[in-house]
Amino acid sequence: MKRALIALALLVAVPAAAQSPRYALVWAAPATGPLPGTAAEALPDGTATDQAIRIPLTLDTLGPRIRLRLSNRFGAKPLELDEVSLALSNGGAALVARSARPVFVKNSRHISIPPGESIWSDPLAPPPGGRALTISLRVTGLSPALAASAGQAYATPPGGHAIDDFETAFTASLPVLPVLSAIEIQAIPTLQSLLLLGDTPAAATTDGWPAILTRRLHDATPDALAIGTLRAPGAPLAALADAIDDELLPPSLTAVLISAGGADIAQARPRPEA
Repeated sequence: MKRALIALALLVAVPAAAQSPRYALVWAAPATGPLPGTAAEALPDGTATDQAIRIPLTLDTLGPRIRLRLSNRFGAKPLELDEVSLALSNGGAALVARSARPVFVKNSRHISIPPGESIWSDPLAPPPGGRALTISLRVTGLSPALAASAGQAYATPPGGHAIDDFETAFTASLPVLPVLSAIEIQAIPTLQSLLLLGDTPAAATTDGWPAILTRRLHDATPDALAIGTLRAPGAPLAALADAIDDELLPPSLTAVLISAGGADIAQARPRPEA
């Protein structure tokens, strides 16, 4: 359902030293709550049991290296992952054949995320050929409550494998993005990073103001600006602010553009420190 939009633009300057980033935030979707139990038949209680999940998304900008932030924000026990990979998307849960690249954390393919925490993967080179990517991962054992934000993902029944290239194994469509919370790219020193913050930028339309703004900025500053969208559709800005931590807003940010919809205006403002 479309909502009336009242846009509040606030450009926040940061020190000049932060304008030569090593990494730039290009995508983020911090979880404002655990995966709901009704998210999908495949994950009826908000957990996964030896299941594979695929998360397709398109990045605004790519760099020579990329790293993923994986979250166990609401878990009461460690989240165990295996077979995490990054591949070119072929639409839906499908991958471009032989494009998958393994993702490591501290040189290990087995990834354990402590309760309530998030971790960054080791940097890796993205597969060449486009900005439409798919992150695949396999939850081993019984997971804690999965952190999730709004979006589109796919899951197998229990026992599925993320390394399987066939999308037919991913029979469940999830209206959420489990586990993944942010993506950064290695950036050239002159690349600056702009973050679109709020629920309205998450609209999937190609003619909405975020898409128009992105095109105009790229036309004006080709190859000089990485634009990241911090997605949280349906969540008020106050809840979104509470879901953000310092690690998610790296020094690479040059400016932040804040969007507030009608519901945000009607609700209490975020705490200034948040």
